[in-house]
Amino acid sequence: MTSKVSALRRFVTIVGVAFIQLTLNSVARADFTQDWAVCLSGDVQSHTAATQIDACKRVVRANSFTGDRLAAAYFRLGVAQLRANQFDDAVESFTAAINLKPGYAKAHANRGLAYNGLEK
Repeated sequence: MTSKVSALRRFVTIVGVAFIQLTLNSVARADFTQDWAVCLSGDVQSHTAATQIDACKRVVRANSFTGDRLAAAYFRLGVAQLRANQFDDAVESFTAAINLKPGYAKAHANRGLAYNGLEK
């Protein structure tokens, strides 16, 4: 009887841990989806530069994207950094976008704006 109770406890523990992991993964996906939306948002009235910077940094650190999508995240991060007058950081973000997508004309142009901001 004791072995059956012990086996049942182990089973309940395993199911409980699995449920918690699934729940946490769902919450993490929801947070990532929200961060992605804020990062890509061009609506400067709905999101402060700081909010957008934080969201874009989380998207980049999540390592969920590569190629064009990651380049877009770096580009939007750079745009938000320009809004916050963080010109050094913006240059780095636009350069990262360009390294991922060399023909990214908007990233080249905005990197020029960031360099111009450094000169002031």
